[in-house]
Formats: sequence, C-alpha cells, structure tokens
Amino acid sequence: MRVGIRVDASRAMSLGHLTRCLTLADALRERGAEIVFLSAPSTAAWRASVEGRGYEIRILAPGSASPLHHASHGPPPPLSGGGEAPSSPAERGRGTARSAVEGATAHGDWLPWDWRTDAAATIAAIDAPLDWLIVDHYALEENWERALRAAAARIMAIDDLADRPHDCDLLLDQNAQDEAKDRYAGLVPPAARRLIGPSYALLRPQFAAARGRPRDGSVKRILVFMSTTDAKGATLVALEALSAPRLAAIPVDVVVGSPSPHLEAIKARAAARGRATVHIDAEDMPALCNAADLAVGTGGVAALERCCLGLPTVAVSIAANQAPGLTNLGVRGAVVLAGRLGRLDPAAIASAVEALLDDPRRIRDLSEVAAALVDGQGAARVAEHVLAPGDSLTLRAATMDDAELLLAWRNEPSIRAFFFDANPVGMASHREWLEHKLGSPDHHHWIGMLDGAPIGSIRFDVEEDQAVISIIIAPPFQRRGFAAQLLARGEAALKSRRADVKMLVAEVLRGNLASRRLFLKAGFAAVAETDAIFRFEKICA
Repeated sequence: MRVGIRVDASRAMSLGHLTRCLTLADALRERGAEIVFLSAPSTAAWRASVEGRGYEIRILAPGSASPLHHASHGPPPPLSGGGEAPSSPAERGRGTARSAVEGATAHGDWLPWDWRTDAAATIAAIDAPLDWLIVDHYALEENWERALRAAAARIMAIDDLADRPHDCDLLLDQNAQDEAKDRYAGLVPPAARRLIGPSYALLRPQFAAARGRPRDGSVKRILVFMSTTDAKGATLVALEALSAPRLAAIPVDVVVGSPSPHLEAIKARAAARGRATVHIDAEDMPALCNAADLAVGTGGVAALERCCLGLPTVAVSIAANQAPGLTNLGVRGAVVLAGRLGRLDPAAIASAVEALLDDPRRIRDLSEVAAALVDGQGAARVAEHVLAPGDSLTLRAATMDDAELLLAWRNEPSIRAFFFDANPVGMASHREWLEHKLGSPDHHHWIGMLDGAPIGSIRFDVEEDQAVISIIIAPPFQRRGFAAQLLARGEAALKSRRADVKMLVAEVLRGNLASRRLFLKAGFAAVAETDAIFRFEKICA
C-alpha cells in the first residue's frame, strides 16, 4: 500500500505535526506500507531527520512537474514529542471561522502560497496514484482534499481544531473530547470513519514501553517542558513560578529546543534559581518524565505523552488549538489547569503546584486517571484503520451468474501470472469447472462485496479435515488491504459451515510476495516449500 503524508514544519509552526506523522508512518511501515512525505519548503530544514528514519521526503515546488530536493540553511532542531502552534489569526483578532475567500482557513498563513497552488504542487510531487493520502495541516480543508482525489484513492485528515470542513474518508482527532458534543458534525462526509480521543494518540513506542512507574504522591523532582521552540517564552514563566519560596528547593529538569529564541534567558534564569538542569534537544523524554513526580507543561502531543506515563501535570495552554484538549483532560481529572499564557500570573502556576504538594492523594489520582486514558497504542490502532478497508466488506455466495465475472478475473494477466497454470481459460471449460465446483458440498465459494460492488472472491476446497484456500482481488482493488479482510471474512464464514475443518492450507508461488505476506500476517505458518511453491498452514481455532 502506498501512502503519502502531507505535513509541514517550521521554526514558527514547531514540530508537533511532523512528529506525530512520523510516528504514524512508522506504524504503517511496520505493516508493510510504503510512505512518502510531501512538504512545503520550510520543512526542508528537517529533511535529514525524516530521511534518517528511512523515508523519502519530497519538497513541493509550485509550477514544476518535479519536486525539489534541496537542503535549507541553518541547523534544524531535532524532532521531539512536543509541539507549539503559533498564535492563530483568531488570537490576533481575525476570527476563527473560515474566511469569505473560498478554501481559506483561520491558519491560512501557515502556507507559503494559496491552497490551489499547494494542491497542484502536491499532485505534481506524486508520481503514482496513492492508496491513501494523509493530510495534517490546519491550512488545508475540503477544497484541497477534493482536488487531491485525482491522486489518491482515499484521504485521511488529522485535525484537532474542528473549524473547517473536510472531504475525507477517515478523520483523526486524538485529543480528549466533550463526549456530549459532536465537534465534527457537518464537517465530514456522513460515511467518513472518525477516530476520536486519546486512545488514538500518535505517541512514539518508547512511551508505551516506559509505562508503569509507580507514584506515591510525593514531589521530589519537577519537569518543565513548554514546547520545543518555546516561541512565547512560556518556560521563563514556569521557572519564575517554580522559584517561589516554597518550591525553590525542589530540583527541576527544564527541556527546551535549540532554536528557542529564549534559550539564553532560560539558561540564565535556571542558573539564578539553582537546582535546575536545562536539557537542550533532549532525546529521551520518557526517561525525563519517569524521573519526575510532577510536571508543568502545555497541551498537544506532549500532554498526551505525560498522560501515557502517568506524570501528574499542572497544565498551561499556550495556543488556541490546545485549549479544548486541555480543558477536557482537566474535566476528566487527568491534569490540573492553570490557565492560558498571556492571561496568567506565574503565581497561579505556583499556587497550583503548592496545592498538589499538600494533597498526595490527588497526585496519585491524577497519575492513575491519566495513565488509564492514554495507553500509548494509538498509532497501532490508527494504522490498522488505515490499512483495513473498513467494515463495509461483505460476502455473498458465488453462483453460475458469476461465471463471466470470475473468468474475467481469472484471465487478468496480473492475476493468472500467480496461478499454477498461468494460461488463459476459455468460457466453456470455465463454466464446466464452476458448475462442478458449485455442485460439490466440499466447495465453498464467496464473492467479496464492497458498497454493492464485487471486488474479489475467496473459495475453500475441503478434503478430509483440511481446506485449501484460493483468493482473487480484482485489479482496481489490489494493494488496498482488501485481501486481508476478505480472508478474515472467508475464514469466519467457513467456520460457521464446517466445524469439521481443522486446518487451512494455502499454496503460493515463490514469486507471489504479496500472498506470502498476506498469509503470514494472518497467522499462517510456512511449513514446507519446493523450488517453486510455498505451503502455508493454520490450525483452526
């Protein structure tokens, strides 16, 4: 399966979107997908980071049929789990609703050009049709997505603003939600699947691996992480708060990225406070989180990372897009809210921290609720939804009326190349074969149907207690995950009919790599092979 990811990063935008897309890309690649990143020129600063993870990144070039491949000037900060959105136009008094200009969004200035230019450049950078296009960008919406239908079979939108419509097949919002409200009502097509809430949080696997650190309610060390770039100086506010007389003796770890314009001021303020260690471009955030008993931090991905590790947090919203998620984390008892930057006195943060020092039970409760809310498996869950075609695939029994359809599939060159007899079959002999098979009680044959259209077939031929499998996927539906779902549905259907079948068998030509991967992922074991054929077996549960 070919997946394109349209996402940007910049020193102003920070790295949260790119970071979570890389996490999702890792989960998709583990399941066999091929990934290409499609990004605006600002993201070229992080080309080495993306390519270092083994991915191709194509920098969009408006007006060109080929993407640019150039490096930008200046060393980029490393990718991290935290991120900060710049002040939105709403925060600058321009409103949050869509502009009167068609396709414009509240974050339209995140693009270096208009959405039409971006759509054309993105299509030019895609050299072959994509099975999925994933877009994680506040400045892109339904008009852009509709234009990209020409290059992608399906589109997934990652959003957490719910401030613009999407023309997508799948929508992800990983933030905590008010369950009484449907934020995306009327903003996505009725048939679009929606993945909503922290169970789908795109966290790096290191966080799930580091879970389980017990917390007794005491506070011996505090972690401060306000974002990688910290363009607004939130870290300085947190350090001032933690310099209050009652808090100044508690050791503090401060995490910040090298591109922060406040880096020198942060180092000076930490030195003046004392008992404060500044970690620049920290690479092991799970270890720093587990070393701490309490955190002062912001929203976004970093808030979900802390939840995953059960790190109690006094939270500050530093951007409009963070407020809804943090508010709902607070309502659920996973964080303590200390307000929004710009409307906040450092004394408010100090007061919230001091209140927790006096309430160890609440610290333990915060830790337990947060860890229960985010288990760190979200990327795997999202990847399965992307690679699985959904719940609309059904089976119907094959009949003689399907003879012409089945023959067309059988004789398709890309399909018959993997039959033991790759020669074309005539209609007369095919009808004779099909009539004989359908008349046998040991032959079970189904057509896979998607939204009323046939997309392939699966059949089982039973001999004694074994059933030999054959699967065909029609060419327009190949490499889109349907074979795995058709196999699963077929297995279930056979089991309901033939309890006497103890083993499933598939024989696959050596060159048929797709089928070999299919059966291995479905739990079959490769038990024997010849020079030309692999044999796969699976014991029926």
